[in-house]
Amino acid sequence: MRRGLVGGIIGLLMVAALTPIHFFVAALPLTTATPLILLDHVWRLGLLAVLLWLATAIGLTIADRLRITFATPVEALPFSVALGWGAMMTIMVWLGLVHLFNLVAIMIGLLVLAFLAWREWGRAGGVWRAIAVAIIRVLRGPGLTFVQVAVAMIGGLLFVAAIPTLAPVDAYDALMYHLSAPVAFIEAGRILPFPQQVQPNYPLGFEMLYAIGLMLKTDRLAQMLHFSSVVLLGLAVYAFGRRFWGRLTGLLAVLILLASPKVTLIGGWAFTDMAFVFFATLALYALVRWWRTDIWGWLFLSGIMGGLGLSLKYYGFRPVLALGLALLWREVQLRRGWRRLLVDALSFGGVALALAAPWYIKNWLWLDNPIFPFFLGGVNWNTYRAEEWSRWVDTFGRGQTLMDYLLLPVRVWFYPADFSATPHGYFNPGLLLAMVALFLKPPRLLIGLWVYIVAQFFLWAVMMQELRYLLLILPWLSLCAGWTLAYLFEITRSYRWLGALTRTAPLVLLAIPLAIHIGVLTPFSRNPGPTILGLEPPANYLRRVNYIYDSMEVINNQLPLEAQVIFLWEGQTYYCQRACLADPIYDRWGDWVYRYQTIDRVLSQIQTLGATHLLVNHEGLKPLLRDRSPAGPRAKHIAAFYSFRDQYLAELYTDRFVTLYQINYPQ
Repeated sequence: MRRGLVGGIIGLLMVAALTPIHFFVAALPLTTATPLILLDHVWRLGLLAVLLWLATAIGLTIADRLRITFATPVEALPFSVALGWGAMMTIMVWLGLVHLFNLVAIMIGLLVLAFLAWREWGRAGGVWRAIAVAIIRVLRGPGLTFVQVAVAMIGGLLFVAAIPTLAPVDAYDALMYHLSAPVAFIEAGRILPFPQQVQPNYPLGFEMLYAIGLMLKTDRLAQMLHFSSVVLLGLAVYAFGRRFWGRLTGLLAVLILLASPKVTLIGGWAFTDMAFVFFATLALYALVRWWRTDIWGWLFLSGIMGGLGLSLKYYGFRPVLALGLALLWREVQLRRGWRRLLVDALSFGGVALALAAPWYIKNWLWLDNPIFPFFLGGVNWNTYRAEEWSRWVDTFGRGQTLMDYLLLPVRVWFYPADFSATPHGYFNPGLLLAMVALFLKPPRLLIGLWVYIVAQFFLWAVMMQELRYLLLILPWLSLCAGWTLAYLFEITRSYRWLGALTRTAPLVLLAIPLAIHIGVLTPFSRNPGPTILGLEPPANYLRRVNYIYDSMEVINNQLPLEAQVIFLWEGQTYYCQRACLADPIYDRWGDWVYRYQTIDRVLSQIQTLGATHLLVNHEGLKPLLRDRSPAGPRAKHIAAFYSFRDQYLAELYTDRFVTLYQINYPQ
């Protein structure tokens, strides 16, 4: 414990010493390349380590209050960090709602949490140190064992996949709302609604942590925080597998999970999908521990994790619903009576709803719908926008007939591009081994996991068939697949050649997607190396990888400070240094035509919004151009836009992706 405390203090001192260098680098324009960026990376890594250390201490303190005892450091770490993150997120959302969303107030809140957890500072560092020492011992062991190779593969994958987190932020949704919304909160000093948009009104719990970095002038910390949730998820999967089925199962499960490019690729972006999967996985983990031990604290902890998931995603209701039904089933099995059922239901569901409530209540009060804009509509939501949203949702998948649903499990594996808006959207084929487990006399717990997997797959299938929303089941599929391999290892142990083949083949099969991911998809496809090393200006990297960045430079350098730019068919506004209004679901122009009917009235609305310029994404126009049915609304919309352009717009800049127009209002 003492060594852990010393390590944490050293980290704090290092961050403090490098802070002046960080702010100097942060103040440089993006067109400047400097080797000092290397020290800036060290500062960011130190800040990340300090945040993780404090989160661990806070989480251990909360776990002690719940009288929860973790069996091993590898079990303690994911839960304690998740609890610490949850406490930080909760403090920050409430500060935002009472108009205290600023660096001073948030630092005071975090310092209060750190002070309340001061007794666990040393223990928190000790947990991290114990895991690091265990990994080193495995790698330094005699000979070359299967476990060593597997651990080395996992470490190599995580190391290489982490490299892009040091590059400038360029992922679409990150630039659309994951970072843009916290920036708006910081500028306003409070959490506020976005009645003209959709996504920034989602629950943004994890974005509260991103705001810490943004207030300290580093957006790349968001990518690093999100990637840390992938690492912690791997530890949680290993801990679960080891606890119930042995170390080999846990290790194989982690290897299978991380061999899915979808996991590590998205995990390195400033999204929140993998953080959500992390919380949802811990929710089920904790419920299983409660099921086995009947210790109330584990049930309460499951509710906390479920609530944190609801604080990140609307579809966080899916695991909460499934776990709530499992809780009900357990209570019926034990015949404890309605009083105990009520207490347990409140311990799980009550805490989950309480943690997530601020995000849903503020939408209810500000936008007339707690889950704006779904099902109940809300402010600025109408029939046209709902139909456009449904049309976009229907672009995922390959149809909605009965046969399409029956073939869905097969198509997800063989046609992943039909289910993904992001590149390289495929899962590791090794996950298919999970189905083999059902034919190998699986334990009851594994069967229960399959019930959960099927339930989540069904909810995904009948709602939005985007692969990112299916990541929820990957940890459990990985555990089932890991159990299958471990079982095959055991029954072939006495057969020399068969046993060797059984142990070698999985590594070879898993090495293929790992090699593809490491060599092609993750660090080198966009060549962030020169920028990370300070040899290339960040602006050059962004021009190369982000199609809209050139136009952002035009807006930032050539338009007056008072300019206000409305985006059409484009959502990325993060790098815009003027007042820019995104069009996240590509429906703004159609909505205007639907509402106001004539281009003169549309112009009046634009003038009411104070816009001086329009930025048009050519790609967003393509669906309208493809759907030119004379009787269809899209033909009317595109004709109206061309007429509006000819009468009121003057082209200032154009490239093959976007055009920037100045609006010429009639005198």
